[in-house]
Amino acid sequence: MKYQPQQHPKPTLPSPGDIVRIHKKTRGKFAGKKAMPGEKEYLILNTWTSSYGSIKLSIIDDKGEEYFTTITCSELITREGGDRYKWVNAKYAWMEKTYVPAFVIPQAGYNGKKAYSVTNKSVLVKNLTPTNGNINIGFWISERHCHPSDWKKLRETPLKQVASVRIPEWMARKNNLLPTPKPF
Repeated sequence: MKYQPQQHPKPTLPSPGDIVRIHKKTRGKFAGKKAMPGEKEYLILNTWTSSYGSIKLSIIDDKGEEYFTTITCSELITREGGDRYKWVNAKYAWMEKTYVPAFVIPQAGYNGKKAYSVTNKSVLVKNLTPTNGNINIGFWISERHCHPSDWKKLRETPLKQVASVRIPEWMARKNNLLPTPKPF
């Protein structure tokens, strides 16, 4: 009989939309506030892996305040949020504090109609006024990186007309909608 190695299921990692609780203080370095241990629950906004291989979490509390921690300091409570209404309001409050307004123009695809991604969850746009003397090339705004009320407006905006949307600051800087800060 041929030897078959035992297949162990991979542990499921928390992902955006899941609810976690912090069980110990992180030693990780973050630009923002660190989450403190306790009974408080948090909604995961984003996950990423550091250059050392540790998985980091960007999380918000029920008031929309953003915190950071590592995966080893948190425990998964539920998948895709428990009390949806509470967490939707918290995420909206966080977006109101952190997203910046941008004026964009929806662009046409190869068929002359508004360009959408294959999944219909991204729209090709061009910035109205590029900064830093850069050329004005198009970029994609995904539903995930757009305020929900603005996403609806962006989808309804006709080609070559200006739409006002709120997007994360990093996206605005990356696509020359805001000037890049000069290093010291």
